[in-house]
Amino acid sequence: MRCQMKNNEIPDYVRENLRNYILFVTRLSMGHAIQDMEEVQLLAIHFVSEFDQKLSENHLPEHVRKQIKYALFALVDELALRFLDNKSKSIWESSPLQVSQFGEYDAGIQLFEDIQTELHKPDPSFWLLSVWQLVFALGFNGKYLFEETHARNELITKIDSHLPEIIIPSLQADRKLRPITIRSFSTVSWCLAFLVFTVVIYLVLNKYLSNLVASIG
Repeated sequence: MRCQMKNNEIPDYVRENLRNYILFVTRLSMGHAIQDMEEVQLLAIHFVSEFDQKLSENHLPEHVRKQIKYALFALVDELALRFLDNKSKSIWESSPLQVSQFGEYDAGIQLFEDIQTELHKPDPSFWLLSVWQLVFALGFNGKYLFEETHARNELITKIDSHLPEIIIPSLQADRKLRPITIRSFSTVSWCLAFLVFTVVIYLVLNKYLSNLVASIG
């Protein structure tokens, strides 16, 4: 029987098991060309489903897992609509992941309401906070994309007060952008690309991770 994970282990576990997702959304935010929209959305679903399986193995309640998946899909939708070319945006907007997976089209608002609700609890879920922290670090804005960002930053500060700080380095896109396809995520390319990505993240986050145990009870 698996032992319950300690709170101070959760942020590292989340980042480690979302590494494929992180690489995927990073490439998406670079504006990489998309040849097959359905294929790319299936990739996103695959990465989120992989993580959801890990959460299930850790016996997370269904409602917590649902909120986590909702946040991860909301980020993919937003980045796609912000950074893809106009043709791809139009196709994506006609069938965003939050609609295909949850039948909703208001993640930019609903996610913030979920966060506010959780933060008002005396013992908020470290799983949710860790995922939300990562989603914001990767560029999620939601309803505040075109509005004054003070409220968004205030919410992020509240999340950060429970967790060690996380900084995702911005990576510049290559001049020649290769399309995102399943083949572009082959085993070799994953190994090479993520080796570089992991080294960069380690260098940036090292001083924060060293304080992980001391920061979280």
